[in-house]
Amino acid sequence: MIDTLLRHVDIIYVARHEHSGDQELLGRVRIAVVAEAFREFVHSRLPQDLPADLGASLKDGDFAVNVELRREPTEDELDQLNRVVQTATAEFRRRVSAR
Repeated sequence: MIDTLLRHVDIIYVARHEHSGDQELLGRVRIAVVAEAFREFVHSRLPQDLPADLGASLKDGDFAVNVELRREPTEDELDQLNRVVQTATAEFRRRVSAR
């Protein structure tokens, strides 16, 4: 999923900015796409009534995650949340570093 999204960002960028050479803009767009894909990855693997807000950002190749919950999680849900965030961090870090 993330690889496909990043390819689309690259294609759109090249089509619109082929001659401008604004690599900084491309970098910011790619970071935003990766952060959104990370957020969706985590959100889709949690009970739908648990997260109120889920934010993710990428800086220097590392993810920062902010989770606001609608309710107190059960112990199993908290374990699930931690596993999902750890899995997402490892997977997305691997994919970002491979690009």
